[in-house]
Amino acid sequence: MSPRFWSRGAAAAVFAGGLVLLSGCGGEPSGESAQGNTIEAALSPGERRDVVDLAVRAEQLPPLRRTTALLSGDDVVAQAGLPDLEQTLDAAGFRGGVKVEFRGISPRLTGVESQVLAFSSQEGAAVFTEYLAQHAAAFFGDPIEVAPIVVGGRDGWRIDPPVCDCAGAQPLSAGAVQVGTKVVVLQITGPKADPKMVQNLLAASLNTNP
Repeated sequence: MSPRFWSRGAAAAVFAGGLVLLSGCGGEPSGESAQGNTIEAALSPGERRDVVDLAVRAEQLPPLRRTTALLSGDDVVAQAGLPDLEQTLDAAGFRGGVKVEFRGISPRLTGVESQVLAFSSQEGAAVFTEYLAQHAAAFFGDPIEVAPIVVGGRDGWRIDPPVCDCAGAQPLSAGAVQVGTKVVVLQITGPKADPKMVQNLLAASLNTNP
């Protein structure tokens, strides 16, 4: 979920091979870098680890190159042109988050973006989960389809972003689920990307980190 959670333009750039800084070859070892944003100071080191642990992990995926960035409220606001997003985050008690991305080449997936956003209460996390579902087009692009799902006994949303109408475009799929005071949002792209794979990847993370 880079700006607009993989907008059409961003997806086209990846499909065209233009996203050089985040791409990697399937046979290359995974790498990790903490990028320039600073997570909200309210999160303790232990809480930060808990947030990262809910993100999709390398062992769940084909060999792809990994990058990690911490997310502030400003980072989330920048992902969608919504005038009330900052106010919604504040009211929901947003405390910080993490974005874990995987890029590369494989027969299954070429891109994975996992965001975990932490809130001060379960009620706040529920508010943002509902907000995300209601405003999915602003984050992911339009036209879009959103439908309720259940992942590991937890209510969530299946989000089907629009596919770029360009040469080499690959399937896209996304999903979001609330886990206590956190919201996990996952988007994948690649030859085998589909809603079932999104749910399986979400379930694998949640089952390991109940």
